[in-house]
Amino acid sequence: MTTERDHLPTLDEELTAYLDGELAPDRQRALDARLDADPAVRARLEELTSGRPPVEPFDLLLDIAPAARLEAMLDSLATPPAVRPGLGRLAMIAAALLLVIAGAAIGFGIARAVAPTEVAETPGWRAAVADYVSLYTPETFALAPSDPAAHAPRLAVVSDGLGLPLTVETVSLPGLDLKGAVLFQYDGKPLGQISYLSPEHGPVAFCVIANGREDAPPAFEERHGRNIVFWNDGGRGYLIIGSVPRAQLEAFAETLRSRVS
Repeated sequence: MTTERDHLPTLDEELTAYLDGELAPDRQRALDARLDADPAVRARLEELTSGRPPVEPFDLLLDIAPAARLEAMLDSLATPPAVRPGLGRLAMIAAALLLVIAGAAIGFGIARAVAPTEVAETPGWRAAVADYVSLYTPETFALAPSDPAAHAPRLAVVSDGLGLPLTVETVSLPGLDLKGAVLFQYDGKPLGQISYLSPEHGPVAFCVIANGREDAPPAFEERHGRNIVFWNDGGRGYLIIGSVPRAQLEAFAETLRSRVS
C-alpha cells in the first residue's frame, strides 16, 4: 500500500533542492533549523557540496586585492553575514573584492580588465547573489559615476550577454540611483547585475540569468536579511534584492517585468 509517507522527499532530495535554491520558503526555514540542530544533516550537506570547483576564478582578483583592507572590512562587520557550508573566508574576501570592482571601480578600467568574471560555484544562483550582496554597503559605490549615462557602455555589455534590451531608461527605477552594471558567469550561464543605491535603504541589485527554466510568476523570499522578489520568463531567471520594504520591492519588480522580461 502506498502511503503519504512514501511521497515525502528523501533527505538527499531535500538537501539537493536546498543547494539549488528551489525549496519553498517554509521548507527552507525548516531545513535551516534542522541544519543548525543536527550535525549529521550538516555533514551530509557538506558531502553533497564536496567536489564543487574551488575559487580559482578569483585568484587574479586576489593578487591585486588590498587584502589587509578587505580583512579589516570583514572583521569590522557588526553582524557577519551567514555563510553557507563550503564558503570560507577566502571566498568571502573574493566576494568583497568582486563587489568593490563591480561597484566602486565601474568606469575606471579595473572592471573592464577583469570582466566578465566567473562567480564562484555556490549553491543556487539566488543563494550566490544573496551571499555577495549581503556584503554591500553604500560605501561600495562611493566611486561609481553619478551620471546614469556613464553606465550605458557596461549596460550594453550585459544586454548583449543576456540578449535583453537593457538601457539606462529600461532599468532606471524611481527613488534609486543607478550605480553600475556588470556581467558575470554562473555555472556556465551568463548572469547580469544592475546595481542601485537607495538613500533610505542602501544597496539594491537587479539580476538576470539565462537559466533556461520554465516561466514562473513572481515570488518572495528573504536571504541574509534581504528581501528578494524573483521570477522566470522566457528562459531567464530574474530577481531584485535589497533591504527596501517588500511592497516597494514588488513594485520595482513589476516595473522591470513590464520593461525587460
